[in-house]
Amino acid sequence: MLNMDIQKPLTSQDIEDGNKIALLFSTISESKRDQALIYLSALRDRQMLEDAGKVKQA
Repeated sequence: MLNMDIQKPLTSQDIEDGNKIALLFSTISESKRDQALIYLSALRDRQMLEDAGKVKQA
């Protein structure tokens, strides 16, 4: 199981990217926003599975 409590400190680039994403989400329609959230959730799930696989192989 992955420990999601461990976080790296945010960089200024992370904050700038977050502001850009927030602006993007504020300007798109609700249906497009839902599609984007589903896609981002799938990407996160995939990354978590890949990370879990790397941990098991090590």
